[in-house]
Amino acid sequence: MLFRSLIRQLTENLQRRDLNDLEQARAFARLREQFHLRQPESDEGTLDDLVAQTVGLSARSVRRYLGLLDLEESIQAYLRNGQLTVTQAQHLRRITDPQKRIELARAAVDEGMSAIELSRLASFFAANPDQSLDSAVHAFQQPTTLHDSPSSSGFRS
Repeated sequence: MLFRSLIRQLTENLQRRDLNDLEQARAFARLREQFHLRQPESDEGTLDDLVAQTVGLSARSVRRYLGLLDLEESIQAYLRNGQLTVTQAQHLRRITDPQKRIELARAAVDEGMSAIELSRLASFFAANPDQSLDSAVHAFQQPTTLHDSPSSSGFRS
């Protein structure tokens, strides 16, 4: 009986429109915890599915929100304040170096980067972990040159 009451309370809280992304993530984590207590043999995927079914989202969405809880506090603050979106934060998670992640988050907020711009920079850092933010930004500011010759385009007449 207590379990159902707690699940109902958490679900009602999630349905409120004024929860920020981190509050939703914490509620999902709490729901997940409750399901795990009831079904300790369940793996993470099953628990995510249970939470998703309970709140009416996909398991993938639930995992995206739960991933926010792994980010550094300064990045979570940007999320709480609405300066970063869940999508932007997901792109930051691809960067393994916490310091670079924080630096890029700060730059995204300061520069008003879109999720697409942030995705490109995050991809760059994932592929080039030793590069600095300045070198990444510089690389993206270079104009792209299109080659018209058949040999460079891969097409032959």
